[in-house]
Order: sequence, then C-alpha cells, then structure tokens
Amino acid sequence: MTDEEMDELDKQAIDRYMINDDVGFEMLTEGPRQQRTLKAKIINKKSTGLIREEHIARFLGLKHNTRMHSTTDGVTKFDATDEINNDCYEIKAEEHTTDNTDRKTQSGQLTGTGVFSTITSQDHIDKLRDNDPMIAHGMFGDGRLLCLVRFRLSHSKALDRITRYALGTSSTEPRYAFSDWIDCPTLDIVYVSDYWPAHIAPKYKKIMQKKWKQKQDMKQVALPDSDSSQGSKTDSTPQTPIPCKVGNE
Repeated sequence: MTDEEMDELDKQAIDRYMINDDVGFEMLTEGPRQQRTLKAKIINKKSTGLIREEHIARFLGLKHNTRMHSTTDGVTKFDATDEINNDCYEIKAEEHTTDNTDRKTQSGQLTGTGVFSTITSQDHIDKLRDNDPMIAHGMFGDGRLLCLVRFRLSHSKALDRITRYALGTSSTEPRYAFSDWIDCPTLDIVYVSDYWPAHIAPKYKKIMQKKWKQKQDMKQVALPDSDSSQGSKTDSTPQTPIPCKVGNE
C-alpha cells in the first residue's frame, strides 16, 4: 500500500490510532493485516514523517500541502494552510520508535526540535520572517500522538536560532529547540495524551502534562458550576480531533 493508495477510511483509522482510540481504529479497518500495514505507515521509516504531518493538519482542520518545500527559495510552499483566515503553517512531527537500533538512548528521540533544512540564506530568512507562519509541533511515540502545540513564529525565539544555524559556520541544519517555544506567551497547547508512556521522553512528559493540567484547570474555572462534574469526566478521556480556527495574532 503506497501513500497514494490510502483512502479516506485508512486516514480516519490512523486518526483514531494516533489518539489511542483502538476501538475506533479496529472499526475502521478490516483485520490484523490492514492494521499492521497502517501502523507501520505512521511508525516506521523517516519517510512516514509526511504522513504524521498530514494527520496533524487533519487534527487541526488545515489543508495539507502534499508536496515538499520548493528547493528554489525554501519557503514558497508551507506545510498547510488554514483556509478560513489564510494562515500558513509549518508542521513538525517528531517520532520516537521504541527499540530503534539507530538510537543510542531511547529517551533522546523526542527533543522538541523542528528542523528547517531548506533555509540556507538571508533571503530565505527574510521570507520566513515576512510570512511569519504558525508552527504546529507534534511529538509521537510509536505512532501515537503524545502532544501537539502551536505558536506564531514571531512570538517565539525560534527564528533567532534558525538564523544562527542558517547563516553561521555550523554544519547543523537550521532548527529551533524546545526552549525557544515552551515559554512563548501565546503558546497554544492543543493536545497532551493521557497515555504518554513513562519510558518515552520523560522530561518533556512531565513539563507538557503540567502545562496541560494548568490549561484544563483554567477551563474548569471558566465553566458554570452546573457543568463542573461533566467537564471533569470529559477531561479524563482522550481528546478527539476537532477542526479549529486560528486567528491572526
């Protein structure tokens, strides 16, 4: 099964798998063989990064750009677009694969880093600054979405680090780090899984779950008293992807 052969039901099945809805995943598939194939698509190989990217776009209700960046100017094509307000998005999807023989330490596969390999000149930096995209950053563990955040590039420290790598002497590809966005004043924590395994990126699990709880607590304060018990029950279940609007900030 190639990427082109994945139909809408396949994509819906992966949507359910990545948020730990195994019942929904099984209902949308035809048995163990298809399930193994779809799991492999979102878990195995670096090439599946585009699939994870697409499913983050689906989660956020965005139109995904299925073609990779232009190699001529680095930022002609962004990963996705919010068709309601025309916000452009760069999507970064990290994956931790348990027992990955290519990694020396299993806890080091998720770092909150987003790579911009096509940004190689001042012209690219200027275009990235002018477009000022939203960044959607997802962390996956064995194909399951562990957390998803979004932030405006200009509201973070990300562009400064990207610029230093792109225009400096380092051979490291331009990128931002976790520390560049975690304290962003307009950081939107969209999703944090209730089923984040203890062995996967425990440092980031602790930080993100703390921030997620703070967000949920703030929601509870804002709810009418009559809805408090219902809200608590809802928060204990995995979150369902709901198309959302991202306003210009």
